[in-house]
Amino acid sequence: MSKPRPVYLKIGKLGRSTGKSGEIRMIAEQGISGDFTKLKHVFLGFEGQKVPYFPNYLKNDGEIIVKFDDVQGPEEANHLANVEVFISAEQANQFNFNKSKASEDLTGYSIADQDDFIRGSIIRMVEYPHQIIAVVDTGAGEKMVPMVEHWIQDIDPEERVIFMDLPEGLFDEEE
Repeated sequence: MSKPRPVYLKIGKLGRSTGKSGEIRMIAEQGISGDFTKLKHVFLGFEGQKVPYFPNYLKNDGEIIVKFDDVQGPEEANHLANVEVFISAEQANQFNFNKSKASEDLTGYSIADQDDFIRGSIIRMVEYPHQIIAVVDTGAGEKMVPMVEHWIQDIDPEERVIFMDLPEGLFDEEE
């Protein structure tokens, strides 16, 4: 079995620089709340890659302001404008994610199995009290796929693909 892909969750994107020391505004993703000031590191998305950045400090006084260790001055900060900000799945317990917003955002994504084979496209999300189910159009019919956290290996928002470690038999050939 291949090495599991790290799971990243998008928490926002960087805005314009502010001040003269290289501080940057961060716009939180809608439906996400939590204490951003406690983050020891974040991942910035560059061309599909997640690159770790270490905040020197974060302020959350009505708007989120971040100063990264390696960013000196407003010119360097401006190069990061509109870059998406992610956290690792291990950091997710510091935040509250609005499930309804998250499930709406997955409609239209493809689901790929552990062999990177595209199994189908999510046509709608169904929320149950303890589970979110993706209804997937496989081309031969519809399948219900539980969105179990430890099954999700990675989410690529640019390609709109969810990579999952799916249990054997979930997508039987006889449909």
